[in-house]
Amino acid sequence: MLDKLPVRRFFAWSSVAAAVLLAGCQPQAADDAAAPASLAATAAERWYGVFMQGAKVGHSVVRTRVVEERGQQLVETTTSSTIETQKGRETVRLHVTATSWETSAGELRRFSRSIDAGAGIQQASGRVEGGRLVIEDAVGGNRTLRLPADCLGFHAWEKLVAASPPAEGETRKFQALDDTFLTIAAQELVGRGRQVTSTPNGERKLRGIQHRVAMPDGTWRSTQLWTDERGTCVKLRDDAMDIEFHAMPREAALSEPTEKLNLLYDTLVRVDPPLADAGRTQWVRYRIAVDRGNAEQMFAPGPAQAVRRIDDRTIELVVRKVTPETRLSQDAGGATFPSEGGKPDAAFVEPNHYLAADDPRVAAMARGVAANERDPWRVAIALEKHVHDTIDQFDYSQAFLTAAEVADGRKGDCSEYAVLLAALLRARGIPSRVAVGLVHLENDAAMGYHMWAEAWINDRWVGLDATRPQGGVAADHIKVVTTNLEHGLTDPALAAFGRVLGAKPRIAVGDSRPK
Repeated sequence: MLDKLPVRRFFAWSSVAAAVLLAGCQPQAADDAAAPASLAATAAERWYGVFMQGAKVGHSVVRTRVVEERGQQLVETTTSSTIETQKGRETVRLHVTATSWETSAGELRRFSRSIDAGAGIQQASGRVEGGRLVIEDAVGGNRTLRLPADCLGFHAWEKLVAASPPAEGETRKFQALDDTFLTIAAQELVGRGRQVTSTPNGERKLRGIQHRVAMPDGTWRSTQLWTDERGTCVKLRDDAMDIEFHAMPREAALSEPTEKLNLLYDTLVRVDPPLADAGRTQWVRYRIAVDRGNAEQMFAPGPAQAVRRIDDRTIELVVRKVTPETRLSQDAGGATFPSEGGKPDAAFVEPNHYLAADDPRVAAMARGVAANERDPWRVAIALEKHVHDTIDQFDYSQAFLTAAEVADGRKGDCSEYAVLLAALLRARGIPSRVAVGLVHLENDAAMGYHMWAEAWINDRWVGLDATRPQGGVAADHIKVVTTNLEHGLTDPALAAFGRVLGAKPRIAVGDSRPK
């Protein structure tokens, strides 16, 4: 039954996992950073097994060596990580490689990064010139950042931990280039003292340290790491994705798991009781509890969703269907729905790498649908149905395609439906974005992670789902976050979505109003 339901596509896994892979463990830094001779001590190769929800899903290797460039010795560090999981009957593979060249003191000189999600490689590189970092990014756009005098490179935390780990209760603050979002980020190392933690070889007592990185959206990304006496990372855990890195021999890291994690089956969120006639609901009251994190901050409030805090781990969420004709002041389950702000800016109309509205294939497709129609809502509905009819091969093997690639190949799953529809809307002059969240699965007591499009019509955002076209989305869609996808697989919004996955939500359905 599961492979017959196209909405059971956990689309954002590759996006969020990319952020975690980039933040993985690194080898020990040199003990004496000032002495060139000590640089030879940084030559190393360390292997890690990668585990998600307790299952082995891949490996990571970190190679460090000393190179000479223009008469200066630099430490070259390359992290290469691979994750493989099942998605239904298909195998999904994500490969991330990042290399930085830094001085012995940790000052960045240049870097390169590539993310391969199976359908294309997202590449970026940067170099330091006169106190500025010049970044060339094929997806996120070229830009120049001013480097503060005290700014460190990618591997700052490893060097600081190896040189002098924070004592229990001590917080050490610094600035460094974040290798995920390629921004200058405030960071912290918090000493947690000696801790007993589990490893593949049993429990060990290690030095616990919390590493916090300020995110572009104002939140903090937090990872827990454990090091041995030499400051070498033995284990790293990212709670948001429920993913762990464990140091191990090369053979063990490369070994095949006995059973692969299946993203379609193993990430479903059970709903109690099942939502009757879900696709026709006008509003639904949900009670959502999470295992970790602040539940109130995990779901996007707006005209379609009202969030009420019960406690730190529990919320009541009232979701309603919004169309261009909906009176936003009308009652739905007694909830008060907040406004989402004014008219969207140019970033919601202009094309970008994934929402390639200016691609000739996308533009031609957009012009050919409801060509004489001028009402934007009717155009949007026509495009929603057209995308549904155009993608003639539902394919789980596609990781994350651009709208241009979808228009050409006409295959994919919910992310491809959403990306193509959002691009077609922009090609017709209708502001658009994509929404990430959960949708109730037909014939099952569960919700699956999902992606759909939203269009700005009549002064509000209106959902459109080309996987099940019905002129908008019902109250069976729970929104976590929205994004322009302008930063591709390292979009901060998609990383924020990972917090919901790691929180392991549980959903109970209260009262609702069918059509």
